[in-house]
Amino acid sequence: MKNLKILLFSAFIIMAMFYKFPETIEDKKKEAHKIVDICFPSICIRAEVAETDDQRHKGLMFRERLPENEGMIFVFDDEAYHSFWMKNTLISLDMIWADKNLNIVHIAQAVPCKTEDCPRYTPEEKGNYVIEVNAGFTQQHGIKVGDKVNFDL
Repeated sequence: MKNLKILLFSAFIIMAMFYKFPETIEDKKKEAHKIVDICFPSICIRAEVAETDDQRHKGLMFRERLPENEGMIFVFDDEAYHSFWMKNTLISLDMIWADKNLNIVHIAQAVPCKTEDCPRYTPEEKGNYVIEVNAGFTQQHGIKVGDKVNFDL
């Protein structure tokens, strides 16, 4: 019995050494995303909101799947040519750029990249928002440049 207790205690200590606890409550809050409904002309989705630098930097990295009709929206304060890459992103995506008036200005099909030399996806027009959804979503639902997107942040 004593050996079992020592073994369990040792296992707990080893696991605790490798588990990364959030540094503070604020760090834990940084990890959480707001959820928003985003509507295109033909379909609505639920999306995580990436509005902080940390959330935008991580994006959908390391995720093995994205549920159907879900996505992520990246929110930027400035209207610019916001460029994206797929480093450490494991799933193929459609990227949809929208301007401050919520008009879709660019759509790109992006593929996973496991190297340091990943291609960049850059819109042809400036925008404030980038919405990432599963690959093929825009074609499946007839979403195109010029369409309006709707959401309340």
